Amino acid sequence: MPDIYNAPELNPRFDDAVDDWDAVERWLSVLAEERSTCTLVTYRFHLAKLRWYCDHAGAPPLKMWSTTDFLHFKEFLHASPFEAVCPKNAKQGDPGYTPFKVAPAKGSAEDIIRCVHALFGVWHAHGYITVNPAIDHKLRQQTSVTRSTPGDGNFLDQVVDHMKSVLSLDPRLVRDLFVIMALRELGLFASELVAANMSDVTIHPSPSFERAAIFRAAHNRILPMSSELLSVFRLYRRVFGLPSSVQQGEELPLVLSIRKFGKGFRHDPQTTGRRGALRGIRSRYGLFAIVKSRICTVAAELGRSGTMSSAMPRKFANPRWIRHVFERNTILTDGPLLNIAHKMGWEQPITGLENYLSKSPSLRGGGRHPLR
Repeated sequence: MPDIYNAPELNPRFDDAVDDWDAVERWLSVLAEERSTCTLVTYRFHLAKLRWYCDHAGAPPLKMWSTTDFLHFKEFLHASPFEAVCPKNAKQGDPGYTPFKVAPAKGSAEDIIRCVHALFGVWHAHGYITVNPAIDHKLRQQTSVTRSTPGDGNFLDQVVDHMKSVLSLDPRLVRDLFVIMALRELGLFASELVAANMSDVTIHPSPSFERAAIFRAAHNRILPMSSELLSVFRLYRRVFGLPSSVQQGEELPLVLSIRKFGKGFRHDPQTTGRRGALRGIRSRYGLFAIVKSRICTVAAELGRSGTMSSAMPRKFANPRWIRHVFERNTILTDGPLLNIAHKMGWEQPITGLENYLSKSPSLRGGGRHPLR
């Protein structure tokens, strides 16, 4: 898997940087030419944690870091620093605010380390630092998502059909059904779905329109929503105590949490349902937990009935695999490259297609070339 934090073809200048954080911003501004807005936001979250550590742990300036300083930072992240966790509902600028919403999990800590590792690598390569403090640190190999599909080929359809058959007014079940159906039908990245708001769904006024609604995704994409997905969306809103249609000026997150804000939280009446002040899920990890938990639960239920092996779907229970299935089906059926690029959110169609062709034959629909 390529290192997403590096952009070796670009050439940032650090010789006149005011300080370390100015040099950080220059690196990010160069990466912005190659990365999406959501990706840059993630990098800034990682680097905000690094800056908090530098300001509060007595660490030397980044330019002066040694291998020992880098290892101390790594140990700090892996030690689950609960003293660094931000107080509940505190916002940036409030007393006690920190960029750590929770103590970093093992995977989150490794993501932060990977980002800082890349930063030092770029600084060293361009002469901003003479010694790379992370040079001896070996990154954990990222686990790649399997590119294959379950043997029956209809695994995701089975999951959705089963959820519909047991559908009730349970908010968690309805929310999970909407999330999985939206990922399957719209082909969204996890980062797109958690960054979206309810207002990104626009219902078409004409019932005879081919598609019932549209969804505004990243990269200026307008994606059609089927009447079936819209129906689940309306039910999803109702079980959370909201009107079935999105209200003007509403700014609720698209993916809602079962948890509510505390009584001390000041909320806009438009973001409050009958069940209390609603809060959203804005992290990819939160979305991953929703998808994995629900798919594994459904697979276990189907396994008890003998419909499928409950062990088989675990490696497929994640948003990235659903995106891979959408990608394969789109390329095999949607013809013109520009149509494919629009649906996939590829800013550079040729590069996107090259990345697709570099994947395993199982994702590309066997050994045949889909565009020949």
